[in-house]
Amino acid sequence: MISKFLDKSNRWSKEKEKRTTFKEVFSGEEGQDVLAMLAEAHFVFRTSHADNPYTSAWQEGQRTVVMEIINLVGADLEVVRRRIAMQEEARQERQSSLQFRA
Repeated sequence: MISKFLDKSNRWSKEKEKRTTFKEVFSGEEGQDVLAMLAEAHFVFRTSHADNPYTSAWQEGQRTVVMEIINLVGADLEVVRRRIAMQEEARQERQSSLQFRA
C-alpha cells in the first residue's frame, strides 16, 4: 500500500517537474515564437487528414505532440494563433522590403 502511494507521489513529482521545465523553455519570447512555429507547421489549426491513411496518422501524431506541449505550458490557443499571424506579417514585411531594394 505504501509503495503504491510512493509510486503515485513519484509520478506526480516527475509530471510537475516536466511541466515546470516546459514552461521555462516556452515562457520567453523565443519560446513563444517556437511554439507558434510548431503549431503552424504541425496541423494545430488545420486538418491533419490526407488521402493516404498513413500520412494522416503521421500528421495527427505531429499535431498531438504540439498539442501536448501547448497543454504542458498552459498556452492559450488564441494567443498562439495571434503570434502566428504576427510572424506572417513580419515575414511579408521582410519580403516586401527585399523586393523594394531590388
